[in-house]
Amino acid sequence: MPTYETVFVNRGEAPAEKIQETTAKIQKMIQEKGEILISESLGRKKLCYEIRGCHDGNYSRIVFSAETGFIKDLDSALRVNEDILRHIIVRTHEAKSRFAGYADDEKGMVKKELPVAEKEPEKKEE
Repeated sequence: MPTYETVFVNRGEAPAEKIQETTAKIQKMIQEKGEILISESLGRKKLCYEIRGCHDGNYSRIVFSAETGFIKDLDSALRVNEDILRHIIVRTHEAKSRFAGYADDEKGMVKKELPVAEKEPEKKEE
């Protein structure tokens, strides 16, 4: 399945419970059709310009894998949600390459040793 990344901005004046509730709804929707790889809150930041009377917003980021047809449904759900000021969904290959060469253990993502390719001996011309 392809890997996607979505970043959405909640209203800045929204309480933390409301932001967590909105994020949980989106995560549940994604988990029904795909798999969440990374989910993180990027915190409250000032917006470059006013959006619907808001000067700052709470940013959230989710990296997930899902079928291509699901993206339209997710986009519609994010668009009609009144608590979300802006959102973007992009297809990315970063998540796969970001964790290439790492193994998951009880301590988290740890760099694993990759096998070194052996060089063929050079042939001498006679």
